[in-house]
Amino acid sequence: MRLIKKGLTPEVKERSYVRFVREKKEKAVQEFGRNNPTFSSSHHENQVAGFAADGNLQTYWQASKDDPAPFWILDTEKELELKNIQVRFPKESIYRYVLEVSGDKVHWTVVSDKQANRRKESHIAVDFPDAGVRARFVRIRFVKKSPAVIAEVTVRGIVCE
Repeated sequence: MRLIKKGLTPEVKERSYVRFVREKKEKAVQEFGRNNPTFSSSHHENQVAGFAADGNLQTYWQASKDDPAPFWILDTEKELELKNIQVRFPKESIYRYVLEVSGDKVHWTVVSDKQANRRKESHIAVDFPDAGVRARFVRIRFVKKSPAVIAEVTVRGIVCE
């Protein structure tokens, strides 16, 4: 059965086929942390690791009082070209810690060392102005006699292809 009827169906000029090619998207900076997987060395009562990545500054993770080497880890679930890491603490205090990043959760690179910190702070921000710092995991290790508590962690970066 023929669907084209001469005189009834309009004729179309012959034209060449042009293949669709998707243009490269601009690399956008995305935000990670909220509801990403978290891990910790311990937790105090109901102050679990996920509270430091739930988007709520009123909840927080706190290490157990008898934890000799408290740490907290965020898994962004993607390798990122890092642009910024922000850590918010529940209250202003003197926090002593090391902020590290890793691509494999085995080999860590220090991006901020505040083990000898003497200033009170309620939040920190580490910027990565140059391209090249890539990571999937963010870890905060607290040193002895420092409050080991985090209200919120946010990581900004470009997803690596």
